[in-house]
Amino acid sequence: QCTMTSSVLQEKHLGWSHKQGRILTANGKAVEYYTEQRGFPFQEEDLPHHHLELGDTHKAFKSWLPIGDDGTSLSLICGAWERPLFEGAWEHSTKDDEAVFNVQTNSLFVDLRIPTTRSQVLPRNCTSLTSLTND
Repeated sequence: QCTMTSSVLQEKHLGWSHKQGRILTANGKAVEYYTEQRGFPFQEEDLPHHHLELGDTHKAFKSWLPIGDDGTSLSLICGAWERPLFEGAWEHSTKDDEAVFNVQTNSLFVDLRIPTTRSQVLPRNCTSLTSLTND
């Protein structure tokens, strides 16, 4: 088992997470922008977090795997790169705040962000949510 570090560092870490949400959603305005009436229907199952919460992420990703003419699976990933700047809602984060990896498939775009505070907040022996305690 493992425990998290100081509350100041935890606040910084959680602040990073909240900031990402504000940037991604235009400070909460995305719900107004992405509507069926505006031509952008939104479904919860379109989000990877939906599948994470249901526990069917692997099944969902396999269903998105492209199949070639001969019936064999094609490569799921067709591109990957780093992006050092993320901005929106008059805020930004940089490579000083996070490591960012963008992965492109034939039908999906994955934006993976790992905060630089992660290694300070979670000790090395924390490898999953089940290894965390409430202490």
